[in-house]
Amino acid sequence: SSFLGQRSALNAALQKSICAHATGLLKEMKRRRSLLSSLSRSCRDHVSSRLRSNASKERKDEKLRLKLLKSNDIEAYRAMLGERKDKRLRDLIDRTGEYMDGISSMLSASRDSGAAA
Repeated sequence: SSFLGQRSALNAALQKSICAHATGLLKEMKRRRSLLSSLSRSCRDHVSSRLRSNASKERKDEKLRLKLLKSNDIEAYRAMLGERKDKRLRDLIDRTGEYMDGISSMLSASRDSGAAA
């Protein structure tokens, strides 16, 4: 009888210990879930903020590019393209410049041959 009483007390203590441990694990899981949720929200907000910022910068750059084109300020336009690192537009401007130089040299050669005749 004494042995059974000790055994039931030991079982009760073991059950109490297991329940306390389970409660601790649940609290830790909730804490981690909350932390993960907070970090996820923070990352999402940071990414969306960067996307909005980049979109805003692109709109401003586009407005500046159009303004420079309308004002025929080619040097400032080329400088802006150099800063933007937009390879496609830089290549296009460089090729256009080469074509314009070629046309200019052809016109001056044509004028020179017409003046000599």
